[in-house]
Amino acid sequence: MPHLLPILEPPGQRATHSQAQAYGYWERMQRFGAELQAQELLLASQSWAWHASAARCRRAAGARR
Repeated sequence: MPHLLPILEPPGQRATHSQAQAYGYWERMQRFGAELQAQELLLASQSWAWHASAARCRRAAGARR
């Protein structure tokens, strides 16, 4: 049965790594995705926007705010 696996990083973590370290982490995530795909467990792969560019939403009594 395929599963969804969100991978989240703490806000500001990207700024603490060198470019070489960041590329290494990216390569590792790509290999992990390829392994899941080979096992037919990967439904989708998607990059999300940085936390700094995110918008916060709230819903109260069924109405968006």
